Amino acid sequence: MNKFNEALKRASSLGFITYDELNSVLPPNILTGNQVDEVFDLLTENNIDVIDSFKTDSNIILTPALPDIDTVTPGMVPTYQSVFANRSNRKASVFRRIIPVSSNYIKSNYASTIGNRAEEIVCKTLEKEISMYNIKHLRWVSKEGEKPGWDIELKYENGENHRIEVKGTGSKRFPSIELTANEWNAASTHRSNYWLYLVTNCLSENPLIQKIQDPFSLVEQGTFLITPVLWRFEMVGKSD
Repeated sequence: MNKFNEALKRASSLGFITYDELNSVLPPNILTGNQVDEVFDLLTENNIDVIDSFKTDSNIILTPALPDIDTVTPGMVPTYQSVFANRSNRKASVFRRIIPVSSNYIKSNYASTIGNRAEEIVCKTLEKEISMYNIKHLRWVSKEGEKPGWDIELKYENGENHRIEVKGTGSKRFPSIELTANEWNAASTHRSNYWLYLVTNCLSENPLIQKIQDPFSLVEQGTFLITPVLWRFEMVGKSD
């Protein structure tokens, strides 16, 4: 059990654990399918993805190994299904609201890899829909270094604009998702023109995408919860 706990502690700091490492540290009393499911639920609750392999660069930064984007074939999750982990003790899935302590907040290398791949998958999917849905312009704004509160912009022939915030995970389910104050403000401002695209299994060749329109209204309706989990604490300047 000590090896298992140590592996979980390490995986929590990295954001992932490999299948080989997980198999090597599983306690011997984990024998049934239900017990294995409980282990995966524990990992999901702690935002730990289980991946096939990773690569290490000269700076000892662990990065998940990704398939070539040209081999990736995304699928869509029906609206009646959920990509959130089932929590029997909660009435609704949870959007976790994160207010950054510092504007220089740096994501881990793994989280950045997940986020970039998820956005790449969504862009690839949208590029195939340009002619089908009369999309006039597709812009990957986060790749250009902009942070307006969304990652991708879609402009349609009829003048409608969609703002898309992309969230990704290497797992099959999200325990919750983290939204910055900037993203939530954008959701409250643009309402029906603001979308969440949630990408699961985004390190595989067969990721799944679920679209959620107007998350602000879903919180108002009680379908989802939003919880402040981090607050900024700073001194207010005094006038002389």
